[in-house]
Amino acid sequence: MHIRLDNRLELLFTIMLLSDYKDGGLLTRKGNGQVENVRAHFSKYCSHQAVIDFSKVWMAEISMDTIPYYAMSLALDYSLNPNIDMEYILEEVPDIKTVSAYAKKLKAFAEESDFDRYFMRLKTDFTPYLEKINSLLDKRPVQTILECYMGMKFPQVHIVLSTLMKPFMSLTFSGEEQTEVYSFTSYPGLLIAEENQGLERVLICSVWHELSHHVINPLSEMLCESDGMMRDKRDEWFCPLNESIIWAITIRLLLAEGIITEKSVGFMIQNGIKNKAPMTETMYKLLIDYEAKRHLYPGISAYFPVLSEVICK
Repeated sequence: MHIRLDNRLELLFTIMLLSDYKDGGLLTRKGNGQVENVRAHFSKYCSHQAVIDFSKVWMAEISMDTIPYYAMSLALDYSLNPNIDMEYILEEVPDIKTVSAYAKKLKAFAEESDFDRYFMRLKTDFTPYLEKINSLLDKRPVQTILECYMGMKFPQVHIVLSTLMKPFMSLTFSGEEQTEVYSFTSYPGLLIAEENQGLERVLICSVWHELSHHVINPLSEMLCESDGMMRDKRDEWFCPLNESIIWAITIRLLLAEGIITEKSVGFMIQNGIKNKAPMTETMYKLLIDYEAKRHLYPGISAYFPVLSEVICK
């Protein structure tokens, strides 16, 4: 497991920063140094067509992971990869011609601004920081620990550091040959964690949290498919249930790995509750039961009916 920068993601977020796009909290617009660097370096390209058209292509109400998905759908030269399934994008932007045409504008922006040269310097500047956070991940088999807890194997996993993305985010992506799972790590978020002496905890917690969505979200989707009443009330329970389960899982793993102590569990549970995971405490207690009965429940999917029963009552 290795954290890296991605030129496609950095390009899209650079253009987003220069544009008038209403990002809904997806982008950090001030305060971490990198924002100011980007503005200073690319300010003369604010009138480029890729910048002007950004808010026309990407409507404000689209799902937050749509733009990262689009970034991963690009080839390394910023053209649209013809081998990538665009079905998910077309749920948000119904016209394939629109996203195809916009990829050409992205490519033109990259060429005219010499973005690749900028990105190479960015990678050089971030090498010490990447080495630091990768050394924290290398202390333990982070992916294997989560796989053992979930009772399943992940497909190909990518951990990407974004210098401008505000939230941490997950993405299950239909790659060229197989499904790929992305955990997008927020550089601004890690800076805040480091200021509060919590870099290792937040870094590892974020990877476990984001990768867990690949497992838990589909289980909740299956609940929608099998129960009409649950499907009708999806907006009320889907995200709170997923977030509560995932917060509880990460807390149990942090405790098991000695990253936090028992004294910190209450704080972490309350933190989950404050962050749209209202059932974190209930799920935490149920997961203790899951761990004690792994001979009956080989994986989290087998135990999911017990976890979801909380909202089915």
